[in-house]
Amino acid sequence: MSFMPPGVPETPALSTGIYSVCGCDPTSSTSPVISLTINVDNSFHYMNGTDPQKKVDIAGRWELKGNTVSLFTGTGYVLLEKWTLNKRCLRSKKGMTFTRLCHMEECM
Repeated sequence: MSFMPPGVPETPALSTGIYSVCGCDPTSSTSPVISLTINVDNSFHYMNGTDPQKKVDIAGRWELKGNTVSLFTGTGYVLLEKWTLNKRCLRSKKGMTFTRLCHMEECM
């Protein structure tokens, strides 16, 4: 029995593991390298190699509030400000750049 009022959506559960772009073969030399690893100890590792001149490789801690995942580095910098959890995928927007990463178990 659920104690949530009718019409109130449940917050999706965040799964630990690797989130990446579905449909990309990670072994392909032409595939974009974007991945976010969420660990059970609230640490993360984010890699983005889509721009060879500005590769991103950041680690830190993550925090979940409702359906929003915030990523923090050691300096308190918030990476991409927020990721929204939608079923088994994470979405973010920075300027005109939209990123959608899905839990890799869902892609296989």
